[in-house]
Amino acid sequence: MKTSKNGRPGLNVLYLEIGRGHPFYLDGVVKLLETEYSEQVAFSVHDAHSLSRGVSRLLWAEVEYFYRAGSQGGVAAVFYEKARKGRSPDKYGFPERILARHIRKWVQENPHPTLVSHPLLVPMISDQVSVFYQHGEIAAPRVSAVTGAEVIFVPLEETKAQLSEMGIPDARLFVSGLCIEPFLAAGAANMYEKRLARLQGKAPLVGGFFSSGAEPPGHVRKLVLAAKSMAAAGQKAVVFCRKEGRLQRAMEREVAVVRHSPQDSPEDSERKIAEHNIMVAAYENRSEEDAWTLRLFGYLDYFVAPPHERTNWAVGLGLPMFILHPLIGPFAPLNREFLLERKVALDISDEHEAENLAGIIQRLRNDGFLVQMAQNGFGNYNIDGFRKIALYLADFLNSGRG
Repeated sequence: MKTSKNGRPGLNVLYLEIGRGHPFYLDGVVKLLETEYSEQVAFSVHDAHSLSRGVSRLLWAEVEYFYRAGSQGGVAAVFYEKARKGRSPDKYGFPERILARHIRKWVQENPHPTLVSHPLLVPMISDQVSVFYQHGEIAAPRVSAVTGAEVIFVPLEETKAQLSEMGIPDARLFVSGLCIEPFLAAGAANMYEKRLARLQGKAPLVGGFFSSGAEPPGHVRKLVLAAKSMAAAGQKAVVFCRKEGRLQRAMEREVAVVRHSPQDSPEDSERKIAEHNIMVAAYENRSEEDAWTLRLFGYLDYFVAPPHERTNWAVGLGLPMFILHPLIGPFAPLNREFLLERKVALDISDEHEAENLAGIIQRLRNDGFLVQMAQNGFGNYNIDGFRKIALYLADFLNSGRG
């Protein structure tokens, strides 16, 4: 096994910065490697686009543009989904060879086991080094079933079963538990108990409102209508959105809001939630988004979001979820099905339901169903997936197997 210059076993970490979900799942592992395993593992973090040059870099930009367009919904999403469904997860043809050109050169110069965020990267380098693919989603559509990975990290036995049925050997599937932000997992029980008490009380509830990173117009419209509904009923919502993005502009144009500021103290945030109905927490990147999540999550009694990576909150932290439609991409329908089967979520499938969200939530609260949704989503699954993956990698590398 090749070691780094300082004698520790080396690990490459390779991001593909499209969407939020795939890179988000790598973030949690990287943070734990930095804080708990830096003396055992020397790791180097890069992303596919920045490693590339010339035609390769231009082609990566096209891939990212195609992904963003497909994530907006509408006609582009239909074409994107058809293209993705028709593509073998192990495909390595002429376009992939161009995309992989500089990545392979980097791996040749740094021939360490490599952790990747996206299945597209696996066939590009799996003939050079051992590749670990972190599949953080509960859903496992066929696009995830790459055969060249040394190990695919999956959150649940149910996820493992899906990939096993597609021909991935069980020996290559490691069940980690749900990949939930470590700072949320650490305080999960305490926040859950406080949330149950609030759900059973009479005070206004606080909802978290989230779009996907692409902020599709269909999601944005429903979030605005739902926020108006909450404000009219004297309820409260915290809207998490890209700074000066489509959602923030629409929300501030149509609803009376107050902005959270990075300069706010925790006391400032608590005061704003107490005094205002609709608040905006805007961020420029995932790091800022995580900071807002850490600051404000403890106030949330339910959340509204598309069924992507935050699905984990509903089934692992006992935070009732309202699912934004349309369902975009191959993961969303499968995640939705999982949520509905476990009775931790309900749909916001059209604008009428969004306009009446406050009344829907009040009825659910009155009949105790909102409490049941929270109870159905807590204590059933391990929520320390990031920690288990970091430990697995450290053990693997230090055992000499890499």
